[in-house]
Amino acid sequence: MKFVRDDRDVDGDPFPFVRIDETGGRIEFWGERFSTANRLDQDVFTITNDLNIFLGKHSLTIGTQNEFFSVGNLFIRENFGYYQYDSLSQFLNDIPARQFDRTFSQVDNVAGDESGAIAEYSGFNLGFYVQDEWQATNDFKLTLGLRLDIPGVITDVPVNEEFNTETAREIEAAYGAGMLEGARTGQNIKTQLQFAPRLGFNWDVGGKSMTQVRGGIGVFNSRMPGVWFGGAYNNYGLNIAGVRLRNQVVFNPDVTAQEPGDIDPNNPVPGGQIDLFAEDFNLPQVLKANVAVDQKLPWGLIGTVELLFTKNINNIFYKSLNLRPSTERLTGTGDDRPIFNVFDEIDPTYTGIFLGTNTNKGYAYNAAFSLNKSFENGFFATLSYTFGDAFSLNDGTSSQNNSQWRGYTNVEGRNFERDVARSTFSPGHRVFGSTTYRKAYGGKFGGATAITLTFNGNSGTPFTYTIDDNGFGGMVNDGAFNDENQFYVPNNANDIFLEDPAQWEKLNAFIEGNDHLNGLRGEYAEVNGDRAPFISIFDLKIAQEVFLNMGNGKRNTLEFTLDIFNFANLLNNEWGKVFFAPNFGNFNVVQFEGFLDGTSKPTYSLARNLDALTAEQLRNLDLREFFTDERNLVDTGRIRSSRWQMQFGVRYTFN
Repeated sequence: MKFVRDDRDVDGDPFPFVRIDETGGRIEFWGERFSTANRLDQDVFTITNDLNIFLGKHSLTIGTQNEFFSVGNLFIRENFGYYQYDSLSQFLNDIPARQFDRTFSQVDNVAGDESGAIAEYSGFNLGFYVQDEWQATNDFKLTLGLRLDIPGVITDVPVNEEFNTETAREIEAAYGAGMLEGARTGQNIKTQLQFAPRLGFNWDVGGKSMTQVRGGIGVFNSRMPGVWFGGAYNNYGLNIAGVRLRNQVVFNPDVTAQEPGDIDPNNPVPGGQIDLFAEDFNLPQVLKANVAVDQKLPWGLIGTVELLFTKNINNIFYKSLNLRPSTERLTGTGDDRPIFNVFDEIDPTYTGIFLGTNTNKGYAYNAAFSLNKSFENGFFATLSYTFGDAFSLNDGTSSQNNSQWRGYTNVEGRNFERDVARSTFSPGHRVFGSTTYRKAYGGKFGGATAITLTFNGNSGTPFTYTIDDNGFGGMVNDGAFNDENQFYVPNNANDIFLEDPAQWEKLNAFIEGNDHLNGLRGEYAEVNGDRAPFISIFDLKIAQEVFLNMGNGKRNTLEFTLDIFNFANLLNNEWGKVFFAPNFGNFNVVQFEGFLDGTSKPTYSLARNLDALTAEQLRNLDLREFFTDERNLVDTGRIRSSRWQMQFGVRYTFN
């Protein structure tokens, strides 16, 4: 039995979140937006039992693993209020905020973790499996297995009848009868049978333990991601609601006196976010296959080559059903993507309506090569190289259903499937090396010293060159909170409307100096088409063992350890920098400024951090230097992994 109590609170006294956009920067101070009412209670009971049966060359395992859970999840984002201003003077002079957002409990309107709007539900995940390890010959073993998972939710989901009748009809009128995929409030992920067959083998070629070939293929099931389907209990329109007011609300620091003011808990008014799942929604499943060869080589080396392939069977995909379909497209340049108006909602009663559904698109592959060797004089060394790539439709990187949708990028609109693109989790190249020297001395009751130096080098995370909507709420794209979408790479100065035409020289220089963008003139930047710079990290570990004579020929060991993580950064603060993809993987090239003369011709300005550089600097831009400049996208000086760290340890081992 396991009990988890996770109460995520903001530091200090309760206070609203404030964002002030100034020319050249942004000021933020807050009670953090997503921690103002955030509490998770979990009780988990697990029963596992295995039966092993040995029948000659067969070793059978028959087992069951059953998990029963009860969850209480309170999540009310921006519960203390979220104020956005265009300038510091507007805030200081009590001018109404450009936009005010607040999500609140309809059960009691209590601000903070004590609200009664907590979603409580129970469920289970039953697992049954059988496996046969068959030693077919002395040199060949075959493993066959089958697993059956039965996930389900016991607690009924509350129903919003007004949504199921009126709003659902409006959505189907706008998109067609199939858009909802049978989803309604009061439904959740159905209890389902998930079969997962597996096959594996291990072959000692020639029976001399010189060459080993191993591999397998199988289906693997996802656990139930409670934070996803829990949204159906939190967000059905009568539990949590929200307000969004533009140019109406003057700042008030009292979190108990925020809009909408007093409410009647006995007569909740439909509102807030709606989270739905398709009637035939399936939990994620993948197919995995691998094959590897381990080979003993001359000079005591052992080499390994391994290939791995993964294919999605079911993955998550989200749609925003309150976004009205586009009826026009951009004009005036080669960029003719559709225009979506975030202010023209199908049903303004709700701040968002999100549907979880499935896609089978996406795959990944990896190839790994390694060498290792043990030396007689206490040295051990290993060296490996891995290359992998992954392509997906939606990476499912967020805990909020609406964030899953807005994290997806498609120039034709986020509600539609495109071809797969490079995944945020694409590993790229990785080089790993480690060497250890251990020297024992003083006999049986002396001691030993071990020194280990490890190197890990890997490709930076992928990112996309994008357009910043500049607070216009998605008039170019589709109204997501992070509404960046792929940058259209202009052919020439006439293929983009810049408010300041003089900025073209800088924009063109930046494109010319970027291999990815310069090869896509007249097209859109690829999703995750570029990467942050390569990362190289050294770690050093020193371990000192002291052998203690305990009598009767036994000894205990007292060990002192010193770890220096990112050792190179200790030697030089310019080394060992870690680079992360900027702004959730979005590198803004231009900012959307509006439309020309009431037409559908968009106008832009160059992103401020690019405009701060000269054309020559942009043509020869070094992302390594750019990403470490705190005026720009990533200030690695504030990232702990870009700083060296030292750790001392003591361990006592009983014999």
